[in-house]
Amino acid sequence: MRLALLALLAVTLAACQPSASDAPADAEPRALATAAPPALGALAVRIDSLLIDEPDLNYTVAIGYPQLDSEGALPDAVRAVNAAVVDSVEALAADFRPEAPPADADRPEYRVEVDAATEQPFVGDGVFSALVQVYAYTGGAHGTTFFLPLTFDLETGAALAPADLFRPGTPWADTLAAHVDRTVRARLVRNAGEPISDTNYYPEGLDSIREGRVDLTLGPDSLTVHIPPYQLSYYAAGAFHVAVPLSAVAPFARGALARLAER
Repeated sequence: MRLALLALLAVTLAACQPSASDAPADAEPRALATAAPPALGALAVRIDSLLIDEPDLNYTVAIGYPQLDSEGALPDAVRAVNAAVVDSVEALAADFRPEAPPADADRPEYRVEVDAATEQPFVGDGVFSALVQVYAYTGGAHGTTFFLPLTFDLETGAALAPADLFRPGTPWADTLAAHVDRTVRARLVRNAGEPISDTNYYPEGLDSIREGRVDLTLGPDSLTVHIPPYQLSYYAAGAFHVAVPLSAVAPFARGALARLAER
C-alpha cells in the first residue's frame, strides 16, 4: 500500500509541474510560481508532502501542499503563512482519521484514503493563493472531491476569507453566482449536448455562493470559483472551476484583491 501511495503522489505532483519551457530560467527545482512583491523579495512555491500510512486503521494519506521559499531568509509573515498551511493540511487529514480499526479489515468499504495535490499557485502583489484539491474515499461506490483554498496576505501573514477581499455591502457574492450560473449552464449544454433541466442542473447549489460561502482562489487576471461535484450537477459532470475576470469584481474589491485588480 505504501509503495502504491508513494507512486500515486509522485504522479500527482508531476502533473502539477510546469514544463521546462514555461519555468523561469532561475527557478528553484520544483518551483511552481515566482514573484517579487514589494519588500518581500523573490518568493517561489515549492511542494511538500504529508504522507501517512496506518495499516491497522486502514488509513492512508498523500497530500501535496504548497510552501513558500526564497534564496534569503523568509520574513516572519511568510513563515507564518507556511505554518498556517501545514496546520490546515494536518487538520484536514485528522478529520478523516478513523477512531478505531475497522470491524472487518478485509472489506474494502472500510478503507480510508485521502489524496490531494496543489493546483493554481500564485504569488503576486503581496498575496499568495493556491488550491489543494482533495479526493477522499471512505467507502461506497466512489470517493468525494472537495477543495482547500489557501489565500494569505504576505505582508501580515493573515489568512484571507472571501469576504475579506470585498467591500462590505457590495453585491460581490451575487456577481460571482451569476458568472458561475452562466458558465456552468453553457458547459453542461456543450458537454452533454442536451438542454438544461432539473435532472442535470441544480440551481439551488448557487445559494451558498450568494451567501458568501464559496471556495475561491486568486490569480493574476482573474479569481476562480471552485464548485465540487453534486453542488450544481450530477457526479459524473465533475467539479467546475469558473474563472471570473478581475474587472468584473474590481468595483467591489478591497485589500489584496484591489491591488490585483488595479494592475
